[in-house]
Amino acid sequence: MAGFGQKASERDGEYFKLLETVSRLPQCQVFKYGTDKGRTGRTRFEPVRMSSGLYSAGFYNRSYNRDEDLVNRLLEENPVPVSVLVSDGVYSDPQAGYSIPFVNAIGGWFKAGRVLAVYVFKASFEGNLYKQNDDILGRVNLDNRPFYAFVFSPNPQELEKFDNWLSQQKVKPLHRYVFSDSALSCPSDDLKLSSASNDDDAAGKSLYDWEHGGHFYRMMFDEQLFAKSDTAQISFGLPCHRSNEYPVDGLSYGLKLEAAWQWNGRRWEQGQDQGGFRNAKLDENQEISLSMARAPNGTHTLYQFALDLSGSKWRLKDEVEKLNSDNDNDPSEADRTYGFSRLMTGLIQAHFQQRLAARKDYPRIFITLQNQ
Repeated sequence: MAGFGQKASERDGEYFKLLETVSRLPQCQVFKYGTDKGRTGRTRFEPVRMSSGLYSAGFYNRSYNRDEDLVNRLLEENPVPVSVLVSDGVYSDPQAGYSIPFVNAIGGWFKAGRVLAVYVFKASFEGNLYKQNDDILGRVNLDNRPFYAFVFSPNPQELEKFDNWLSQQKVKPLHRYVFSDSALSCPSDDLKLSSASNDDDAAGKSLYDWEHGGHFYRMMFDEQLFAKSDTAQISFGLPCHRSNEYPVDGLSYGLKLEAAWQWNGRRWEQGQDQGGFRNAKLDENQEISLSMARAPNGTHTLYQFALDLSGSKWRLKDEVEKLNSDNDNDPSEADRTYGFSRLMTGLIQAHFQQRLAARKDYPRIFITLQNQ
């Protein structure tokens, strides 16, 4: 970070403007941290005052920064404050793939139900450029090099307060990516997607007394579904949406069968098999297609499905890819961040594993088929 804002003309630039704005937050404490003995040294946290010293490259004199130590320290805070890590965003180790220590530590932050936001800025940079192995590649002079504010917040409300503070101080990031439960949201109200069944029969009436325990979507199909064949396709889209501040495009998800019940003429009995369910697919238009067969037992079968994000597919936003460089041996690529795509992919995978795929509050989908 020593090279940011070193040009005299940049004393009022984005880098120091961000530092000074954050430092004016009520009860803000500023720390610098790192080791004195390279990668093997012990991380020291040192409180500092906002002063002219921050404008000097000599202020940034730690030998090595293990940012995972910072995240682990934040996890122990009680109460949990909003914390801001200003970084050049270089964390990727090609040998480690997406299992980066910094990302692994943030996985614990996600598991605790907390929020991370990554703010993207650019500022002038004049100083040494380092390779992944800590060798100095050479000195560079750039007008716009990316740097990042990793904002660790206990909840979305505190993040919104922080964002409002930046807006009031006229600090505007180029991009903001938010990792929270709102990355994928579905309506909380009950919604009947379609009803083609005769609700006057006993099976239909009993569904209205069914204790679903939360919001759900319900579809009913009468005997016309299997009028021409013992198999049928049911297609529908769920009104769930992805946040525009999540760093992915094309997020897809599927369905998994949780349970099936048969109507015995008086009540629903849970079966030991999956009834007539065959498979679920998601097409390019985000429509879910279920392959169903006429169940051999019972006049009606009730199926309970849940959203399945374990096999979700997505791609990084183009704007994220444009910030990335895969070559730390070429000074001409210093206006991008080495391994940034790997870093963001690792964060997305950790967020999916610890939050999105693990959530229990997604709506259940109940589908009733009349077999005969």
